[in-house]
Amino acid sequence: MFIEAGRGSMKAWLSVLVLLAGLGLSPTAGADAACQGRFVNLITDICWRCLFPISIGSVQVGKGDVPDTGNPGSPIQFCPMPPLLFQRIGLAIGYWEPMAMTDVTRTPGCLELGDMDIAYLSELDPTWVDSSLTTILNPEAVIFANPIAQGVCAADAIASGFHLPLDVLFWCAGSQGSMYPFNGWVSKEISPLQSSVLVTARMAFKLHRQGQIWETIGKDREVCYKFPSPIMPKARWRYQMVCTPTAPVAIRWGAA
Repeated sequence: MFIEAGRGSMKAWLSVLVLLAGLGLSPTAGADAACQGRFVNLITDICWRCLFPISIGSVQVGKGDVPDTGNPGSPIQFCPMPPLLFQRIGLAIGYWEPMAMTDVTRTPGCLELGDMDIAYLSELDPTWVDSSLTTILNPEAVIFANPIAQGVCAADAIASGFHLPLDVLFWCAGSQGSMYPFNGWVSKEISPLQSSVLVTARMAFKLHRQGQIWETIGKDREVCYKFPSPIMPKARWRYQMVCTPTAPVAIRWGAA
């Protein structure tokens, strides 16, 4: 399982993985006795220090171990509210908010049956298992299906390992592989952990493209709104493996 977190309107970053459960990575393996699990302990299994850094305006009031995204210049923000004559005054507080959990499984329907609401089931989405249907959501994928475009992703892998991923290289998923296609089919798998991180990032991008996740921007005035973002702002997402500290690349989680 992974947790995703993201910078929200007052900035909440995505350190928790997407609101999914049961992402199929390969053809049905057949349910067996191994299809069971333990629900996450919200106190001990989650990296709560990953909420940091915390900022008020552009000033950090709590330092973190990993890089931060941009923040509004002023701690005081004036946001319009209906009717337009009125202004709502607020404090621009930024932190990385755990927002969703992903349960990645190779067996459709196999997931931990806890008490959390399931926001998205990939088994019910035909585009998650059919690459032809997925093209409806990501027609631009054909532009990046070549060695040159994929080779450029080395720069994104280095950037994500040392600072933040490069949003301009939106088709790259850091050191995990390609963001395309938006489905659970992974070619040239390095490890189950790498594949899990990759399909989690793809699902986040897919939900952005479908309008189910909107973007918030850490700039003056713009923190007042949410914006549609068919291209996922990668730098505003973090991923955390449950029971393991967050990291930008799977190898730091012990995948050899």
